[in-house]
Amino acid sequence: MKIDPFEFDIFEGLIKSVCEEMSSILIRSSYSVNIKERKDASCAMFDLKGRLIAQSENIPVHIGSMSFAVIGALKRLGSLNEGDLVILNDPYIGGTHLPDVTVAMPVYYNKKVLFYLAVRAHFADIGGSSSGSIPIALDLTEEGVIIPPLKLYKSGYLQIDVLDLLLANFRDPDLVKADLDSMIAALNHGAVRIRELLQRYGTRIVGYSDKLIRYSALKVTNLIKKIPAGRYTFKDFMDDDGIESENIKIECCLIITGKKMTIDFSRSSPQVKGNINCVLPVTYSACLYVIRTFIFGEVPANSGLLNPINVVAPEGTIVNARFPAACSAGNVETSQRIVDVLYGAFSKCLPDLVPAASGGSMNNVCFGGFNPVNNKRFVYYETIAGGMGATPHKSGESAIHMHMTNTSNTPIEIIEREYPVTLINYS
Repeated sequence: MKIDPFEFDIFEGLIKSVCEEMSSILIRSSYSVNIKERKDASCAMFDLKGRLIAQSENIPVHIGSMSFAVIGALKRLGSLNEGDLVILNDPYIGGTHLPDVTVAMPVYYNKKVLFYLAVRAHFADIGGSSSGSIPIALDLTEEGVIIPPLKLYKSGYLQIDVLDLLLANFRDPDLVKADLDSMIAALNHGAVRIRELLQRYGTRIVGYSDKLIRYSALKVTNLIKKIPAGRYTFKDFMDDDGIESENIKIECCLIITGKKMTIDFSRSSPQVKGNINCVLPVTYSACLYVIRTFIFGEVPANSGLLNPINVVAPEGTIVNARFPAACSAGNVETSQRIVDVLYGAFSKCLPDLVPAASGGSMNNVCFGGFNPVNNKRFVYYETIAGGMGATPHKSGESAIHMHMTNTSNTPIEIIEREYPVTLINYS
């Protein structure tokens, strides 16, 4: 693949800047603490096949998984018209867990769709049986509102009945409505930026989108070539599922053969009754994240990272649960353990590059109630930073978000301003 390196860098920066600008607008204009302070959201750009082209550097668990959402929406709804906007959160149609809500839209230029844009944001509450929407549940319906791919806008017109139905199920509908407006604003800005690039550079933007994907795939292929052929296995366990199962195994076998790699989870435990089941998009995101960390230098985060890799995750297992299994904690807890297992397997073939195990949890804290100051219900959601493992060349870090989460901590001043609580100690 012959590429002018200078021109390639320019186009990579231009395409990625669209997503970064979208992310900046979303974070600066949103109302919820979860987005504006913790920055628990991601923005991405896709080609007509639904392949990830570029993404803002926000949340690793969103990388890779958003492609499933775009592809799932297109399968359900068919082609999208100019001005259509789709909303979804169903983990079994491309979502991760119900609190992660995705909105997506096509980008038309000269009456032809050329790209898709998507924004995914973690809502502090999506309904369900408990505040924070990560309850101890037996199936998906207990965890919150399930949103299959729906057109929130059709040809530029808001479908008010769809919006009203959704907002009626949230504990703080005004906050959700405000955040949705911010997500839509980010999408609209991204579409404007893409059209400006198309007007300036023409369809070369489309061609370079494909080159970005092929370049990332080439970088992974070169990595695989450096790994000795063989099978490298590692396993670890989730303590329990909160209901009945204990020592739930996640086992990974790396199979290296020439230019190809297989990541096989076939020997992992069956899905469980509790909410720690992982859906396939989350498992793919964990694989993509780990692979990316082994590549030296900058590499575009796109679908090409997994092109040379075959991920085997049998349906009905803890790493690819079957509907309607509960999965709210699979996204935030099991995803971290999948990363640990992947690094454990890679430690046997790339020992000098693999860090020691990290905290292995996002440490979710959720609570809610009634705020007497504004006479409204409130929900507080936080992921508490743990520790990051050391490498052969550097000591580890304490109190830092790692791996599949990349959020900020909510400042104490913001917590006390936004919620009817007082912090006595933070340590």
